[in-house]
Amino acid sequence: MPIYHAEVTAIIDTCFGINRMALLGSEVYAGNLTMIPRPEGSPDPVPERAKMLKGCDLYVNGASCPMCMSAIYWARINRVPLGTRLEDTIKQ
Repeated sequence: MPIYHAEVTAIIDTCFGINRMALLGSEVYAGNLTMIPRPEGSPDPVPERAKMLKGCDLYVNGASCPMCMSAIYWARINRVPLGTRLEDTIKQ
């Protein structure tokens, strides 16, 4: 499937590993997905968001595509170190 890029697959696998007992739409939950308050002065209108992968890093070989960067943003990943310089990635 075209959405299974390396970054998206890593996020899906990690979320499943952390929250393997979550059953959507039910009261059953045995994961560690917690809610955290938004920082003071945040433009986000929601008072708290799911922790998701906050505190995690995702290592990538080169620059991620827009779809993967969106997934990284929404998963709340802290850092994305590149395995190569951005200038070298642009040349390809």
